[in-house]
Amino acid sequence: MNLKESLGFTVPALLMPCLLLGLQSGCTTHPPAAAKLQSLQGSWEGVLVGAEKEGTITMTITGHSLHFHGLNTNEVYDATFTLPAETTPHQLRATITSAVHPNMGGVVVRAIFKTGDGNLTLALYQGPDQEPPKSFGDDTTGVARYELWRVQSQKKNVEASTSGIQKVYWLDTNY
Repeated sequence: MNLKESLGFTVPALLMPCLLLGLQSGCTTHPPAAAKLQSLQGSWEGVLVGAEKEGTITMTITGHSLHFHGLNTNEVYDATFTLPAETTPHQLRATITSAVHPNMGGVVVRAIFKTGDGNLTLALYQGPDQEPPKSFGDDTTGVARYELWRVQSQKKNVEASTSGIQKVYWLDTNY
């Protein structure tokens, strides 16, 4: 094998790992997207703005799945969602996987959201398969805005309420 033939084999052999590593790094989750997803995790409770007297809604987010329970028994949805990269404001695109209301499976709901200080604000058009509003102050007919607050788990509440206790002494009289 001469030098020309060996260089012809070596160049692709050296470039292939670089190409594969470049593709792999381009496909990994970007830290801002991971941070957005992390900020949504947990249980939320809140209100539909303008309908506060009607009651509260709850939402639980685990990974890329969410469970939504609205103001009445027909508003119960399970969905999977994605967070499109580099959108301002942040967007959430949910696909309903199961619902109490018939014919809602597969419906795509697009919303904008923001988080901060233990709260979550969502805004969306109430009809299915619509683009999300452009802003949270959008007063266009059909825009629903939810204000939610993070619900702390019972375990965390117990830990928080007992965090000031340094020692607990038990008296056992059965010796």
